[in-house]
Amino acid sequence: AFAENTKSVKYIHGDPGTNPVYRDEALNKQEMLKRFDRIVCVSQAAWKSFQELSGITEGVELHYNPIDSDNVRRLAEEKVDLPTDAPLVCAVGRLSEEKGFERLLVIHKRLLDQGIRHNLVIVGDGPDRDFLRRLVRALGVADSVILAGYQANPYPYMKQSKFLVSSSFTEGLPVISMEALCLGIPMVSAVPSIGETFGEEMCGIITENDNRSLEAGIRKMLTDEAFYAEAKAGAVRRSSFFDGARMVREVEDMLLQLAAE
Repeated sequence: AFAENTKSVKYIHGDPGTNPVYRDEALNKQEMLKRFDRIVCVSQAAWKSFQELSGITEGVELHYNPIDSDNVRRLAEEKVDLPTDAPLVCAVGRLSEEKGFERLLVIHKRLLDQGIRHNLVIVGDGPDRDFLRRLVRALGVADSVILAGYQANPYPYMKQSKFLVSSSFTEGLPVISMEALCLGIPMVSAVPSIGETFGEEMCGIITENDNRSLEAGIRKMLTDEAFYAEAKAGAVRRSSFFDGARMVREVEDMLLQLAAE
């Protein structure tokens, strides 16, 4: 229940177009949703699909989750011991089925079999940890895969990598994608919403959300040096957009405006 004379804001952190939980809410809980004074979607894709599915347009806003950009850049300077004998590809996230790490490991093995040397570091922990460890052994890639586990500071892993991969099947707008671009790290992603963070720059590759397309995107970033250099330059230029102070001010302005109504 909502207290009388209070303002309420609901955040939509996933894309109802691809996330069944948010989809069900948008389709079947319109009366509850209409009771909020603002509904904030954290990606353009979520903002669009929420309105299309729910039919609610009034008070629906788009605001990216703010990041502490200065702190991200500072923490990224810490040193971690990572292999340097081949290009390093990084993925960060909870070790759970929807993050697509199983397919990422299979793609890693396929690229190695094609003679494309690289190492893969996966930063995170979760319910699929033991399964992924067994898969690494089964694929015979223990020499080229680092399962780094949970790291309070994942940013040095990102900064020392050639690029970041998001292999998820569904996401809202992963904060990690904004943090990567904040560090000037290009990306390969199967999640369309990450393309929003690129703005007008070419900061990597947004693939179709299937294994073949994701593999092709990773292969291109590892083998086409001219393309990679362009993506890296775009990511470096885009990094200035992710100013944490400005992003916080935008959310504050929304709340102040709501309080004044």
